[in-house]
Amino acid sequence: MKKLLLILLCFPLIGLGQINCSTHFIKIFNDFTSHYVQQTSDSGYIIAGHVPSTNLNSIQAAILKTDKCGDEVWRQTFPSFNNNMANSVQQTIDGGYIACGSSNSNSQYASLYKTDSLGKIQW
Repeated sequence: MKKLLLILLCFPLIGLGQINCSTHFIKIFNDFTSHYVQQTSDSGYIIAGHVPSTNLNSIQAAILKTDKCGDEVWRQTFPSFNNNMANSVQQTIDGGYIACGSSNSNSQYASLYKTDSLGKIQW
């Protein structure tokens, strides 16, 4: 009887550490154009795309990380030349991210970016 009472008293506490979010959500990220999205190991999402550069006539490659509810955790922009955009991104075995991109100009350039798990540029 004591074990049953203990289980019943603890049962409501089981879900307290869980994040509760809708299974359907729409998120809008200001100044971010997406090209690719992938779910991450923490059930969040990593999105590859681009943002307007400080020079409003150009764009810079960027990746954006969300939590499992789709709320923005961080975003990272990459040094820009020739209107770069990130076209794809994958989570790496070390928990970081690798993104590849291309330029949106007459002269085509490919680019490869690596970040740690918090979006800090490694190379």
